[in-house]
Amino acid sequence: ASICAADDECGTNMSSELDPTGATPADSCYVVGTGAISKIVIFGDDLYANIAGESSLGGRKDIIVIKSATGDTNSFRLNWRENF
Repeated sequence: ASICAADDECGTNMSSELDPTGATPADSCYVVGTGAISKIVIFGDDLYANIAGESSLGGRKDIIVIKSATGDTNSFRLNWRENF
C-alpha cells in the first residue's frame, strides 16, 4: 500500500515529504505497508487511514498515522451569520 501526494496547482509529486526518513524518491509514492488502505482522513496536521494488511510504519499494525506534507490549507465557513 502506498500514499501519493501532489500539489493541486501544478501537479508536482510531493510524496517524498510524507516520509519522515527522507528515503522516498521524489518521483515515487510513500510505501506504508502491505494490503489496501481506506479513505484517508485529515485531522490537523496528521493523516489517518486503516489498512487491511500490515503497516510498515511501526506502532499499530492496522492503522496508519503520518504527518501531512507542507502546503496551503484553505478553509471557509458556509453560514449566513458570517456576513453580519
